[in-house]
Amino acid sequence: MIEGINLTYGESELAFAVIKQAWDDASLPLNGYDNRSARNFLCGHPKIWRQSLAFWCALSGLNIDYLMRVSRQKWKPYLLKRGNKWKSR
Repeated sequence: MIEGINLTYGESELAFAVIKQAWDDASLPLNGYDNRSARNFLCGHPKIWRQSLAFWCALSGLNIDYLMRVSRQKWKPYLLKRGNKWKSR
């Protein structure tokens, strides 16, 4: 997912692993509950997921705005397919 990142602290490595696992789960070809939850988490949609994503991004040192922008470009159609209305920030 993200190349060239070297983390030195255990907490940062754990936070990065959480985000990477969510990315891996969201990228699976299935469209089950776990996939949708991972996509919503990475897209920061709805607001409750954004708060959790902000925590993990801050801990890992990743830029939340960049991660959400990339995630929303990739998975926005999946959110719309489920009938959720998409609101831009």
